[in-house]
Amino acid sequence: MEKEIIFVCCDKVEIKVKEKIALQYFAFYRKENPESDDNVVFHFPENEDFDSNSVKNVIEWCELDKNANETDCKIYLDKILKSDSFDGILKMQILCDYFFDSDVLFNIISKYVNDYLQNKNVDEMRQLFHLKNDLTPDEIKKIDDNGSFLCT
Repeated sequence: MEKEIIFVCCDKVEIKVKEKIALQYFAFYRKENPESDDNVVFHFPENEDFDSNSVKNVIEWCELDKNANETDCKIYLDKILKSDSFDGILKMQILCDYFFDSDVLFNIISKYVNDYLQNKNVDEMRQLFHLKNDLTPDEIKKIDDNGSFLCT
């Protein structure tokens, strides 16, 4: 039986991955690969919100095809976008950047996020990123007055 890596997500769900996939995509595993025949358990940091849905999506991509091209990645991402929120997509982007070596998927997600954010106003951005407007009305007026030349 092939050795497996067990990911424990922040929502306590365990996801099993074959070792050959872990060696190919998961940078942390290549650095800390033990010589034991036992399965390895990797716990995502508790202060991060990497739920099992986001982790499953990234791992599923990694298992699809190590030589996937940009078109394959876009098709897969379109499938994910139909079933996940913008927050879920951002989590996948962070997962790809910090834990997984999938430049193709990371680049496609980055392009999607960039395209998605185009033409969003300040209030829409705050809502997307769960940011509170802590500016006073006077500060907003000053910004509007000083930045009015940009709109001409």
